[in-house]
Amino acid sequence: MKFKVGDKVKIKPWDITATIYTIDDKDAVLPYLVVDEDDQTSWWLEEELELINE
Repeated sequence: MKFKVGDKVKIKPWDITATIYTIDDKDAVLPYLVVDEDDQTSWWLEEELELINE
């Protein structure tokens, strides 16, 4: 897994900043649950996320 819980990421398709909340590493189709700036959650693939260096 490229990311860890708590990492700040950009959701590439939407250009939104979010935080990794949960990772399902048990062969999940969408393994990363993120929480965005509006406290909305959504599941994403690794290639749809980009780590933000702070």
